[in-house]
Amino acid sequence: MAETNISNLGLNYFHFEMARIPNVIYTIQEAVLPGIRQFDADQPTTLGIPVKRPIGRYAFENFTISFIVDENMKNWLEIYRWMRGLGNIDDDCTYNTYQNKFENMTTYGFLYLTKGTYKDNIKIKFHNMFPVALSGMKFTTTAASHQAQYASATFSYTYYSFDPDPGNPPSN
Repeated sequence: MAETNISNLGLNYFHFEMARIPNVIYTIQEAVLPGIRQFDADQPTTLGIPVKRPIGRYAFENFTISFIVDENMKNWLEIYRWMRGLGNIDDDCTYNTYQNKFENMTTYGFLYLTKGTYKDNIKIKFHNMFPVALSGMKFTTTAASHQAQYASATFSYTYYSFDPDPGNPPSN
């Protein structure tokens, strides 16, 4: 029997957690659930048209968040320092901060989609996340005096999964 009491998924019914950037978590204004792409290949036939077949290779779009920057830039700097530690900027004689260990460079992220009551409903886990872009900030004397500064960060990751996983068929 189908569930009949289904509410719409609200735009502001979410929160995001990542232990690696605790100061950013509380100021997140926007998160974009990335798309997924399945690659295909042409299977030749004796006819004039090939048959498309899935080849089991996937690509996930990057994950982007938008957040309010605090007056000490503490939350923006968390991501900046993480990015700086992933490579060499100052000289080419030193290794990155994380000694090239993949597990030290990445972390898990959790996007929680909530119900209208703001109770967790769907948990999305991002595996092996690391930052690939951090926006700059525009400073201007023409802005309203109490206008907040926003920034965005983009993360790459291996894949994301759901808890519970809707991709797995239910067991009988």
